[in-house]
Amino acid sequence: MPRFLFTSNEGGVSNYGVYTLTIAPYTLAFGLCGICMIQTAQILPTTMRHRRTLQWLIAGIGWLYLLALESTYPYQVNGIFDALHVGIGVALFLAQSMGAVWIMRAYKGNGLRDILFGMQMLGLCLLILTFFGFLHVLLVAEVLTGASFGALLIQTLSVLDRR
Repeated sequence: MPRFLFTSNEGGVSNYGVYTLTIAPYTLAFGLCGICMIQTAQILPTTMRHRRTLQWLIAGIGWLYLLALESTYPYQVNGIFDALHVGIGVALFLAQSMGAVWIMRAYKGNGLRDILFGMQMLGLCLLILTFFGFLHVLLVAEVLTGASFGALLIQTLSVLDRR
């Protein structure tokens, strides 16, 4: 269903959670993402620097993915559900952005981490501009922000795990 990406006022990723054709892959993607993040937070090595903070960050974002998933199904019912869903989405992207800033401050950057952080911040800027109506690139901004944060987190954890 590429129409969400190619319309003048594209919708967000959540649109894929309300159509029969895409509800299963959407549900699996968000559900598994949330569950895997919560599980990852629980199995971080005890010797890892800043382990407690990383656990809170990763688990918190995992729970936000699960809440975003749950709030997707009824968000088109009325304004209250829509506002709840938007609020959860804003919380998710703010948590990812603050988490990315914390990661960059807590651990020394490297070339790849710097690029991923820049991509994540670009996605956040696009989200903000879309939220306030200056742009209409919600789907692209959501994917860019989420994917670059995920890659930043994976890259950071893989380097820390080798120490």
